[in-house]
Amino acid sequence: MKTTLPITVLLLLSGCGDLEHLTEPQSQIQEISSATPSPEPSTATTEQPAATVPGEFTGKVVKVVDGDTIDVLTGDKETIRIRLNGIDCPERGQPYGNNATEFLRETIGGQTARIVQHDKDRYGRTIGDIYHDGTLINLSLVKAGLAWHYVKYAPDDTALREAEQQAREMRSGLWGSSHGAIAPWDWRKMSKDERDEFR
Repeated sequence: MKTTLPITVLLLLSGCGDLEHLTEPQSQIQEISSATPSPEPSTATTEQPAATVPGEFTGKVVKVVDGDTIDVLTGDKETIRIRLNGIDCPERGQPYGNNATEFLRETIGGQTARIVQHDKDRYGRTIGDIYHDGTLINLSLVKAGLAWHYVKYAPDDTALREAEQQAREMRSGLWGSSHGAIAPWDWRKMSKDERDEFR
């Protein structure tokens, strides 16, 4: 019977060197494996909720809550409460509060508006700029003397600042009141008796 020797034995017997040449050194194998590119890490991120990300949407104004707050029905049949950005209107029961509400109702009530959203306030309302027929409604309220430039929340808005200054000079709306203009943030701190003096 013919016996077949393994190739490694034959090579050693023929003086062709040791086994070192038959296998690659471990260090070389490690170098090769480390040079092999690893798969790229996933760049997919979880998309944030739309309400926390600046953006815009359109919707029908289905309710005017007051001079600076509206409800908008989106194409997805979602109702979103919007607080107009950068302004503060007189409160309900405050002089010119009803005027501001009526102005907003006549201007955009039942109309389609474009909302450029900025953030959410502590009540969960979306803070936004409201546009209708290319007009920024937030600015229109200030120009009409029916809102203050809310400096605390929009300190760098020069358009609102200039609009308020012009309304003051022209004594438009609440700036022409014989009672004097009480800022809403001050009105909210007043007692009922103090408020009654201005009604």
